[in-house]
Amino acid sequence: KFTEKTVTDRTKLFEELALIRSNDYAVDDEGMEPGLYCIGVPIHNYTGRVIAAISVSGPKRRMNENHDVIVSELTQAGDLISKRLGYVPLMKKYQQSR
Repeated sequence: KFTEKTVTDRTKLFEELALIRSNDYAVDDEGMEPGLYCIGVPIHNYTGRVIAAISVSGPKRRMNENHDVIVSELTQAGDLISKRLGYVPLMKKYQQSR
C-alpha cells in the first residue's frame, strides 16, 4: 500500500479492471503518490492484443480540470501507435467475442 487510496481489496481491484476495460482507459487517482493523478490508454499490436500503454501524470487538480481533453488526446495517440503496429480497430470486437 503506497497511499490511503491504493487499491488493496481484491474485489475492488476486479471492479476497477472491469471499469478500465469498459472505458478503454485507466486512471490512478493518488494510488501511488498523494496529489498525483494518472490517465493511461492501451496500445494494441497487429493481433489486437494489448502490449503496452501510454500515459500522462500530473497534479490531480490540473488533470481533473482537463480530464476529457487528456483522455481524448491520449486515445488518439494510442490509436495512432496501435495502427502503426498493424492494429485494425475491428479486431477489438473480435477479441472480445472470443
